[in-house]
Amino acid sequence: MAQYKTPGVYIQEVASFPPEITAVATAVPAFIGYTEKAWRDGAPLTMKPVYINHLAEYERYFGTAPAPEVAISLDSDNQIIEAEACQPFYLYHSLRLFFSNGGSACVIVSVGDYSSQVSQAALAQGLASIEHETAPTLIVIPEAVQLEDHGVALYTAALAQCAQLLNRMTICDLRCQLERTAFAQEVDYFRSNIGNQHLKYAAAYGPWLRTTFTSVARLGDLTLKRQPAADSSENSGVTLDAAALLTELTADAQIKSKVADLSLTEQVCKLLSSGEARLLQHAVSLQQAVDYLGPDLAASSITDYHAPLRAQSLWLLSLLDVLAGVVTDCPDTALIKFSGTISSQAHTRMAASLRLLVAHHHTLLAHTGIALLDEAAACNLLALKDQAAMLALTPLPDVAADYLTASTDLARAQVAQRALTGILRQAAAWFSEVQLSAETTARALNHDLTLHYDVFRRWSDSATQVLNTLPASGAVAGVYAQVDRDRGVWKAPANVALQQVVSPACMVTDEDQQDYNQPADGKAINIIRAFGGKGNRVWGARTLAGNDNEWRYVNVRRLFGMVQASIDLSLQGLVFEANDANTWAKVTALLENFLLTLWRQGALFGSQPKEAFFVNLGLGKTMNAEDIAAGRLLLEIGLAPLRPAEFIMFRLALNMQQS
Repeated sequence: MAQYKTPGVYIQEVASFPPEITAVATAVPAFIGYTEKAWRDGAPLTMKPVYINHLAEYERYFGTAPAPEVAISLDSDNQIIEAEACQPFYLYHSLRLFFSNGGSACVIVSVGDYSSQVSQAALAQGLASIEHETAPTLIVIPEAVQLEDHGVALYTAALAQCAQLLNRMTICDLRCQLERTAFAQEVDYFRSNIGNQHLKYAAAYGPWLRTTFTSVARLGDLTLKRQPAADSSENSGVTLDAAALLTELTADAQIKSKVADLSLTEQVCKLLSSGEARLLQHAVSLQQAVDYLGPDLAASSITDYHAPLRAQSLWLLSLLDVLAGVVTDCPDTALIKFSGTISSQAHTRMAASLRLLVAHHHTLLAHTGIALLDEAAACNLLALKDQAAMLALTPLPDVAADYLTASTDLARAQVAQRALTGILRQAAAWFSEVQLSAETTARALNHDLTLHYDVFRRWSDSATQVLNTLPASGAVAGVYAQVDRDRGVWKAPANVALQQVVSPACMVTDEDQQDYNQPADGKAINIIRAFGGKGNRVWGARTLAGNDNEWRYVNVRRLFGMVQASIDLSLQGLVFEANDANTWAKVTALLENFLLTLWRQGALFGSQPKEAFFVNLGLGKTMNAEDIAAGRLLLEIGLAPLRPAEFIMFRLALNMQQS
């Protein structure tokens, strides 16, 4: 008690309510996989967990979907044998499924960009990066199935992490199979290789889902291959040019012309997409350039204005490199079609602006030792042989006079900055103009050909279906979040209609599902099924530990995980308190209030609190004198969780008429 020595009035606030335990969030998935980019505020985000709340935030930091590409195999009559997606990246669309089905907060771990190969080491490193994060309660790795072992080794590592931390579960995908027999074989492979450790921390779902996300496949997305005939001695097919084959298969001159226009247009679109991807490699310089466009060099000194000029210079080099590649690779007819006179005037001016930059670079280097440019890169870009040739370049005529008559390095820097700022804006405007024009034209031509050319429509429909077929884990994570928010973590996340889903990739019957739901080894697979009038629903809520009476159901495992995490977080404030009866009473009251709230919400079974839970704590109950001397406070909690009514049976009896 405080010692009062000065006469007066003293006020003390007395707490009327005891402290309480707050339930932690229960459906915060960590999505681990490959993204288009990984930058925020000029800093790389690769292998760093990032918390987001909506898709727009993801796109700002990580970009959008990969460029679609589908390989279509044709027989000798040009009929489709099969279609297969050539890009292995599913994180972006899985995240869209998550948000569409009720998800909100989540964690993103980018392990690489779309130029990478799906790697077990990279995904495992991404998994390790969330080990010390407290927020994630689910682990989702949509691209794990692309690994050689179908992802089972990575899932095994995820289960080990869940068992160590006790606050999360893993949602497992199976490989995409379009036939019931093939799906059954995939299930057998998964069960045989997933092992037997920590199975209560995972739930597996299948088949994959046909969704409505990807737009109609376009001509530029198709790769065609003619398979050899059955009686042929050839072992491999022949790759075909889609535009050439479409032209060959029609006698309609108007359709031939549209195919040629579409082929040219999509060539430009791909070049521009490639240019954007290359610009992403310079994201740090780009962000710096944007930040530094505003400073007034007149207020700067010779020692500090070189930073904005360096940033602008490096960004200009990267932009010029990209645009020069686009201009060089694009056919002249395409450039004229989409950008008018860009092929001559704009490219000439962009190259000339670099000459001014080079001249200023040498002036600065001579007077201050500040180097703005990588001379080797500049020489390579302008196809110059050496530094002497670069020094001989003439600056832009309209700014050369101002630049040459400037009396100080700072004045010359101001001239250079104005020229650079203008050329940056001009180049960016040109790029956007060409991109918008080409994309609009490509969409219109694809739509027109789909309507009027049967062969193209069949190819496009087949490719579109493949591109829209996605792993189920993203949608399931969204269902977890929706059910937790609407009903509570104790409700089984099943019998919920999926949004943005047309159908499962293959149909499973009641007879098929018997073995998936209750196999002899207990490794249950939760099936997603289509029901007439009710939509596509998650039709199972079992963990992989199906033979474990305690941890058979997903909602039971997740409820205990939430309770453990909530209690652990709340009791941190009592560490180093006296291990005596007062502390025991406080902890007991704290836990009983928390569990009583859960019981009142319907989370626990029992008509009375004593039937739903118990809390044991104290000397002679959970501790002895040795425990107290060692500083251990041991408590015991028992819960009676609700289990889903998985099998509902009713009996009918014929009531005979009585005489």
